[in-house]
Amino acid sequence: MDIFSSNLEIILFPLLAILPGVVWLLIFLREDAHPEPPGMILRVFLFGSLSAIPVILIFNFTESLLGVFFSLLLVKVIIIAAIAPFLEEITKYLVVRFSALKHPECDEPVDFMIYAVTAALGFATVENIIFLLPIAEFSLQELVTDSFIRFVGATLLHAIASGIMGYFLAVSVLQKKKFLAFLGVLVAIILHALYNSFILLNLANVFIPLLLVIFLFILFLCFNRLRNVDFCR
Repeated sequence: MDIFSSNLEIILFPLLAILPGVVWLLIFLREDAHPEPPGMILRVFLFGSLSAIPVILIFNFTESLLGVFFSLLLVKVIIIAAIAPFLEEITKYLVVRFSALKHPECDEPVDFMIYAVTAALGFATVENIIFLLPIAEFSLQELVTDSFIRFVGATLLHAIASGIMGYFLAVSVLQKKKFLAFLGVLVAIILHALYNSFILLNLANVFIPLLLVIFLFILFLCFNRLRNVDFCR
C-alpha cells in the first residue's frame, strides 16, 4: 500500500504543481474577446517560468548574505515582506516588456493584462513546483491540500498583482505617459507585500481571503474597462 501511495504521489506531483497556474490561465484567457495565439501565450508563459529560476537563486544568495549580519528570523521577514515582492514583480514586468509588449500580437489594451497574467502564472508554476517538491515525498493528502492552498492563494495573488500592473501598462501606452507603467509596477509590489505581510503576521485566515476577493474584483473591473477601449499604436 505504501509503494502504491508513493508511486501515486510521484505521478500526481507534476499535475498538482502545474494545475493551479494552468486553471487560472484558462479562466483569465476568457476575458479576451479576441484570443491571443496559443504560441504567444506559451512563449510568455515559458519566459515567465524561466524567470523564476534566477530570482530563486538571488533569494538564496541574499539569504546567505544577510544571514551573516542578521538572525535567520529577521532575514526571512526581510525577504518575504520586502525583497520578494520587489524582485518578483520587477522580474514579471521585465518578462512582459521584452517578450510581449513590442510584439504585433499585443494589439489591444486587454492584451497587456492577458500577457502580464500569463507571465505571472508561468512564474508561479515554477514557484509551486519548488514549494511542493518536499511535500510530495511525505503525504498525498498534504500534497493535494497544499496544491489547493497555492491555487486560491499565492498563484492567484501572482496573477492579480501582475494583471493590475498590465492594466497600468495599457493605460500608459494609451495616454502616452510612461510614469504610469512604473506606477503599475509599484502597485503590484505593494499588493504583493501586503499579502506576504499578512502571512507573516499569521493573519492569513482572517484577511487573506477578503483581500484576494477585493483584488480579484478590481482585476475584473480592469479587464472590463479595457475591453471597450480602441487602441492603435
